[in-house]
Amino acid sequence: MVIHKIIIIVEDLKNLVRQHAAVAIINNPAIPAERNEEVVAEASSSIVAGLKTAVAGGNTDSVVGFFNGAATVR
Repeated sequence: MVIHKIIIIVEDLKNLVRQHAAVAIINNPAIPAERNEEVVAEASSSIVAGLKTAVAGGNTDSVVGFFNGAATVR
């Protein structure tokens, strides 16, 4: 059950990146249009990797705080 929730959270994060970063990516002339989705996927993967690193480093409270509105994850 926990794994299922984590998968949903990761998918939600990817969708948020698509929604909010897509405009910056699409409007960036340095990124060819055919690579936009690839860049969005990489940005999503980077965010998830950072969260995994934070949790693995014992910063679970920081990650939870991030999702509850705190500004940063340490």
